Amino acid sequence: MLFRSGKVTPELNSTITKSSGAVEGVYFVLYPGQGAGPDVRIAISRNGGLVTSGRPNLPPAEADGSLRVVSPIAFANLDPGVYEITVTAAQGGATARRSMAIEVE
Repeated sequence: MLFRSGKVTPELNSTITKSSGAVEGVYFVLYPGQGAGPDVRIAISRNGGLVTSGRPNLPPAEADGSLRVVSPIAFANLDPGVYEITVTAAQGGATARRSMAIEVE
């Protein structure tokens, strides 16, 4: 995902087996522009409706300026079905967004 001369690349297992305490991590790399840190949000939706959202804690930048983020998501309380995970990053008036589908079994 392009983002102020950079990109966001989310990754997550495409199928999650629901179990007590089921937690998976969404991993993405953010290449923000110079200046103030980005505002990053992760949203989970199903059938077009928001299920939950949050702001991950951002780690310190790597030597190349990238932010490598792993954010845990609890799936134990989600009903089986297909969900969309969306990572949105905003900085200095620019916004980048990337989504991927996952299935909870």
